[in-house]
Amino acid sequence: MREATQRSVMRCAFIICCVAPTLAVVGWSIAWALPSHTTAVEGRLQQWLGSAVSIGEVQHPRPREVDLRNLQLLDPETGKPLASINQVFASWNSAQLRLEFDTIEVVSNQRRRLWNLLRTHLESHAAFPWTNVAIHARQAQLTDAADETIHNIAGHLKSNQHKLEARVAFALHEADAHAPSIEVTVLRDRQTSPLETRMLINSHDQRLPVSLLSQRWAERLGPNVQLRGNLLANWLSDEWKIRWVGDLEEIALKSAKITGNGQLEQLDATFTHEGIQELSGTLEVRDGTVDKQVLSQLGIRTESSGNSNRIGIENMKVRFQANDTSIQLIGCCDSATPQASAKRPFLISEDGTEFQIERPTYWLAPIQGIFTP
Repeated sequence: MREATQRSVMRCAFIICCVAPTLAVVGWSIAWALPSHTTAVEGRLQQWLGSAVSIGEVQHPRPREVDLRNLQLLDPETGKPLASINQVFASWNSAQLRLEFDTIEVVSNQRRRLWNLLRTHLESHAAFPWTNVAIHARQAQLTDAADETIHNIAGHLKSNQHKLEARVAFALHEADAHAPSIEVTVLRDRQTSPLETRMLINSHDQRLPVSLLSQRWAERLGPNVQLRGNLLANWLSDEWKIRWVGDLEEIALKSAKITGNGQLEQLDATFTHEGIQELSGTLEVRDGTVDKQVLSQLGIRTESSGNSNRIGIENMKVRFQANDTSIQLIGCCDSATPQASAKRPFLISEDGTEFQIERPTYWLAPIQGIFTP
């Protein structure tokens, strides 16, 4: 081969093997750094998630990896922030998408809206291109509520044309590395008619702040109320049914009928979209007051306790069983009076007076009249 031909071949080889890939990488980097690429990624995420998305920065460290900074989920109707994430690292292959989050902040008063969007997305999951997603997050917290933070979040989502299953486990405290995680499972069955969505929360005997689940419940029961046990929720079309089995602790009762520090033990409650269906358990209230009208409706005479409309409570303890029309009450306080110990009083007042329910009482007054603030 002549020397000129050799030089031409070497030049071509250099261009093909060195210059062209370098130019491709530079062009690829410039294109991905343009604002139009960030807009394209926002549009793709919006299509997948069903929510408006804002991204501060998009980086691609390696092929099939993307690093998103300052990501916000926005209400598609109002444009208000629902949640913000300072960093999301995503990597994928043909079998799985893996998402790693640093800190997730959820706007406290937008939780219901965010849950509705999430549920809608899960129920129409066909638009999402991956059927196997692994999720890890360092922590998630509610804004304006520094105490409501969960840690070490691990989740998995699997779906096919018939079913979807999403599982999330988390710890309440960063140091709880050896404590059993609280688990949330969402199942969507597309083969039932009507279509069914089920959610199960298992606290594994840990105390879960009610405010994490529902701000409305926390407002009614007190800011420090905690629950432990299992919650099962079912949605069928526009109908829903929730069953909770467990305990509620540190209840702050502040209604017009009764006040005090309360605790519900062995609570078994079933609610539907129409209201209370069944309710049973034991309620104990200490250091509070009760309206005499409540005792009067139970057939308990209160003349000996003075002229005030309220009675100071040292201890009130009652087993109850209720449905949507009535409630059955059985007193179960530990009596200080030996001869009355077998009967177990319903209430012991601050001055030591014991108020007895002589037999199981069926009370037809509305349940909400006592416990609703």
